[in-house]
Amino acid sequence: MRAAQRTSSSSFGLGQVASGRLDDVPLPADPSPTLSAYAHPERLVTADWLSAHMGAPGLAIVESDEDVLLYDVGHIPGAVKIDWHTDLNDPRVRDYINGEQFAELMDRKGIARDDTVVIYGDKSNWWAAYALWVFTLFGHADVRLLNGGRDL
Repeated sequence: MRAAQRTSSSSFGLGQVASGRLDDVPLPADPSPTLSAYAHPERLVTADWLSAHMGAPGLAIVESDEDVLLYDVGHIPGAVKIDWHTDLNDPRVRDYINGEQFAELMDRKGIARDDTVVIYGDKSNWWAAYALWVFTLFGHADVRLLNGGRDL
């Protein structure tokens, strides 16, 4: 029952979960041949791609680390912190946040539903990949991981 509630509770676009393909997005996929061996290379970007697109309209960069203090030590310029524990998990139940909470989080972080979101983190993107899953769950069409994450 809870999953059915999630699909209709937010203006952020629940129920419009992306197929994983990036067709009508503001920024092009990373053409790096190093990504071509992955099942969905369009969901990954290299540091070179990110560097080339820094400051582009519609690009949002998110850091989500297991060690939640790392962001304060240093982060990619313009990146916003999303704490996997306090931002992506419901504080009252042992579950991910609901659609309304996700929409509120996006508003607080300044992320629009049509932004290209690049997420990275420590531990080879361990919690960054979870964040990507949550973004996809709530219908964000263009969310990608920085290949290698903070470990580059």
